[in-house]
Amino acid sequence: MSFYLVEPECPGHLDEDVDLDLSSAPVRVAPGAPPLLFHGWLGDDLISTHPLYLATPPLARALSESLPGLVRVGPAARISLSEEFREFFPDTELPEFLRLDFLGRAFADDAGLTELGELVVSSRGLSCLSGFRLDQATVTEQGPEGVSAAGPLDSEEDAEFEDLTRVRRLVSVACAYLLLVPAVPLSVVEFVDPWLNRAVGALSLCLSLPALVAPWLRVTAESSRLSWVGCPASLIAVLVIALSLFRLL
Repeated sequence: MSFYLVEPECPGHLDEDVDLDLSSAPVRVAPGAPPLLFHGWLGDDLISTHPLYLATPPLARALSESLPGLVRVGPAARISLSEEFREFFPDTELPEFLRLDFLGRAFADDAGLTELGELVVSSRGLSCLSGFRLDQATVTEQGPEGVSAAGPLDSEEDAEFEDLTRVRRLVSVACAYLLLVPAVPLSVVEFVDPWLNRAVGALSLCLSLPALVAPWLRVTAESSRLSWVGCPASLIAVLVIALSLFRLL
């Protein structure tokens, strides 16, 4: 049987005075309607703020009917809105969110929590969730020894991040070479006026310092193979800096 770790959207946090049962594993919120402060909401039907899980009424009803004895639906959360929510989501109308208590055993039943409070569902449980909006959730397939495969959401996001990192890296390298175009001639041209010489040296120094740093911005494991593209720019920048300092001194 396959199991999946589900990490729902986290739109806010519990009030500081909420009662927690620290003697249990996982930690649980005391019975009743939990107070929840929203900082934003992107539309998912399942949300969480450790150690609590909540769902819109349709999803809560579907879970309780599909997974009897494993999900207990509690009262609706007492919702309050932060200043950030009012500013950035002025037209968003929040639905009612009902408390969910998962009673099953992780990696044994169709839905349950690990000792750390992580939600783990079986293929059957995931099938129930997939009928609702979970665009912001991360779903990872789990095996007996931990994570065995990333879900489609993780793969797509990782690929987009890697592509964006490469583009930013190439832009940084291109900027370095563009800065060196005026910096190189300015570092070698000579003027009769010593003050003009110093001013031009200072200008070439100002251009070459960013050129030295730019090729190495946003270096990650994925983009380190592009390092050779920026090496010539860095070497030229070092030479220009030396010439500029010589003129200033």
